[in-house]
Amino acid sequence: MYNDLGNQWASSIPAFLAVACLPFPFLFWIYGGRIRATCEFAAEAAKILERIKAQSVQVTEEQAMEEAETAEKERRQSKASRQSMQQS
Repeated sequence: MYNDLGNQWASSIPAFLAVACLPFPFLFWIYGGRIRATCEFAAEAAKILERIKAQSVQVTEEQAMEEAETAEKERRQSKASRQSMQQS
C-alpha cells in the first residue's frame, strides 16, 4: 500500500477510517436503548432482569456482616472438627 500510494496517502487512509468511525460510540449511547428494544433476545433478557430485580431482597450492611461472621464461625468449627478427627 505504501509503495502504490506513497507515505502520506497510505497513512491517511486509516486516519480517515478512524474519523469515520468516531460517531458510532455516541450514536450507540444515544440510540442504544432503542436498538436493544428491537432485538427480541435483548428485550427478553431485559424482562428477565427486571423480574430478578423485583424478586431480589435488599440486604443491609449489618445483615451482610452478620452473615459473614456466621459463615466464618462455621468455617472455623468445621476446620476444628477436621483437625480433631485427624488427631484421633
